[in-house]
Amino acid sequence: MGINKVIYGNQVLVDLTPSTVTIDSLLEGTIAFDASGNKIVGVLTAGTKPPTYTNQVPISIGTDKKVYNGTGWKEAYRLSASSGNENSTNQASITGFIPVKANDVVRFKFTWPNNITWDLYNTNLGYNIMAYYNGSFGWLGSACPVQGATYGICTTNDFSEGSLADGGIVSFKVPNNSNIKYLRLSFSLVTTADLSLKNLVVTVNEGIE
Repeated sequence: MGINKVIYGNQVLVDLTPSTVTIDSLLEGTIAFDASGNKIVGVLTAGTKPPTYTNQVPISIGTDKKVYNGTGWKEAYRLSASSGNENSTNQASITGFIPVKANDVVRFKFTWPNNITWDLYNTNLGYNIMAYYNGSFGWLGSACPVQGATYGICTTNDFSEGSLADGGIVSFKVPNNSNIKYLRLSFSLVTTADLSLKNLVVTVNEGIE
């Protein structure tokens, strides 16, 4: 586990917690340290334009407010729609807590290596869940769009299908509830061969190129 803050007496000597650097924003081979203090190595090919948005997945946090699971996601787990809790499974992966507030617009794009795009309405993917939490990480409500099921504060008006014509980008608006401070997403898998969410991009109030 990395060290992201060094304090000597009452003086903060090093503080990496505000860092937003990710492997896909660094040139290939470049070494840096992310918000959790872990060493990361860039993968961006020289001459490639870096993204103009902030991907919230690799900087999503756990209840300790550090990068969740060291990566921003956890493999072989799903969220319970009725409680927001984590449950183990071999059919899904989950993100950490992503900061949001009422009426924010959340967009995401997830393309598997075989170019299968993911959306909240994929048939038979019952673990496609978005869940909301308060500032103390307490569960407030969830929606499972493919099943048309909602729990807690959520209603069917809280999600929309979006469009897959633009490469799989979908979006929804955070409910108008001032208690909402965090969002988590649970993703069923097209195939269990790759549980990684490294190809997932989630933005808040930003477009996705």
